[in-house]
Amino acid sequence: MRGCAELTVGPGSAVARLVDAPPVAFRPTPDGVYLVGTAASPVGDDDVRVEVATTAGGDLTVRSSAASIAYAGGSSRWTVHAVAGPGSRLSWWPEPLIVTSGADHDQRTLLECAPDAAVEWAELVLLGRHGEGPGNARLRLDADVAGRPLLRHELHLGPAATGWDGPAVVADAQAVATVLVAGPELAPPPRATGEGWAWLELEGPGWLLVALAPGLPELRRALAEAQRPIPAVRG
Repeated sequence: MRGCAELTVGPGSAVARLVDAPPVAFRPTPDGVYLVGTAASPVGDDDVRVEVATTAGGDLTVRSSAASIAYAGGSSRWTVHAVAGPGSRLSWWPEPLIVTSGADHDQRTLLECAPDAAVEWAELVLLGRHGEGPGNARLRLDADVAGRPLLRHELHLGPAATGWDGPAVVADAQAVATVLVAGPELAPPPRATGEGWAWLELEGPGWLLVALAPGLPELRRALAEAQRPIPAVRG
């Protein structure tokens, strides 16, 4: 399956452009815009692209109605291109990606931010369903501020990645999260590390949170603890 879904939001969270494309649809709600799956994906050789943007002064919160499941069979690809315009706010926090046994999935994100944009970008991954090992996943997050690199982050997980389950990567964790916050008025966290999580300061300004846990409930608790020092980004 091939598809490209597009969403642009302006001031007051007004939707300026919305294009659904199977297997992805956007559903605006009072709490934000929800990503909704209209077909099982990613599976096989699916190549899905999502384009989201905030224009000057825009305010966009993106969530999802359910987890995404990368199934066995073929090599799937999911690409997200996001643009946060001047003085805008963008919060991206979908439900986790579940990488099932036998899957081969490539996920790439390109985030372009204006210097005064406030961004919170989260990516959560579960390594396999209950009682099974994971397939292979390659995760790449590139973020730029005013055309200059803020972050280049890449993570290879699964049997095809040498050492992925060693102490230098995820060890025996089954849930992984990366959260990027960027904006001109971010306060540093009073605690840089906690049980299963750590904040890394970036030039930009920005911060990257990396968290590992045995499962999703523990991961959510770690994220809640780690986020207390830094308030939600504001436009």
